[in-house]
This record gives sequence, structure tokens and C-alpha cells, in this order.
Amino acid sequence: MGANLKRNNGSQWSGINSISQYDVLCPYCPINFFLCIPKKYNLDHISLEVVLELIKNSSIDLKSTHERLCFPVIKRLYTKMKIGIKFSGIKVDGDLIIDGHHRYLASLLAEVCLEKHPSNRTSATKVSEWDIVEFVEDDWDTEAKILFLNEKDAIYNGITLEKLNELLK
Repeated sequence: MGANLKRNNGSQWSGINSISQYDVLCPYCPINFFLCIPKKYNLDHISLEVVLELIKNSSIDLKSTHERLCFPVIKRLYTKMKIGIKFSGIKVDGDLIIDGHHRYLASLLAEVCLEKHPSNRTSATKVSEWDIVEFVEDDWDTEAKILFLNEKDAIYNGITLEKLNELLK
């Protein structure tokens, strides 16, 4: 059951009948808003083209420190976020992503907020502009690693692996 919301004064939502697991106030964004309303990327599945469109046409607050990212990893994370699976926060140093690039992009596409935890860059940390980041279409994860990550995600979300697999169908 989703919320039936109308905007008042350009900043307030009214007409809340019920709030689903997706329609929650986000404590990590600069302004309070209800997640998933409205949906810019309301997609069941994403493509590499959608990711590239996000990079090209959106203002992305955080900067990449990776030159390459794996599209299949972003896609798996996006799919899980769309069904309500929660993830740990990303590590940032100011506006630089130190750890969590794939989660961050998936969260932008799924319009889910992730916590940002302070971290430190090293002398080797280098900014890579999003428009030059290469998105690899070959999967970096093996089947064994995907199973391990699914088990980890199930535990983090307090569900069984079987339930997670059922939700992902």
C-alpha cells in the first residue's frame, strides 16, 4: 500500500493514507522528502544506456574515485533496492566516494537514500569524472561471490536466502 500524496506549498506532502516500506522519510538527504515519489527511473530492469543517461543528464552530488565500474553489479544492486532490500552506507571523504560506487549509482537510479559515512582518502585517491568512467559489461563477480553477497544481504535484511531469492524472481 503506497501513500496517496499531494504537494502543498511546493514543499509539504498531504493526504497520507498509509505509508509503505518504500514511502519513508529519508534522514540522509538535505531535505525531507518521501522516497519513490515521483519516480524518475521507475523501471523494472535497467540497461547500460539508462546508467549512461543518468551520468549525462543528472547532477550527481558525489564524485567517483574509480575509473571503471561493473554494470552487472549496478544492475543487481538496483534490482535489490527496487524490491526494498536495504544496504549499508557508503564511505565518503567530502564529496568523494571512497567505497560504495556501485551502491551509490544503483541508489540514484532506484531513488533510495544511502547513509554516508566519513572516511579518508589516501595519497593514491584520484578523482575520475563520471563522464569518463568506463562501465564494464563483463561481470566481475563469480556465481560463488554472488551467492555469498546474496547470503550477506539476506542476513543484513533479516530474511532468509530463500526469501531473498523469491523476491528476486
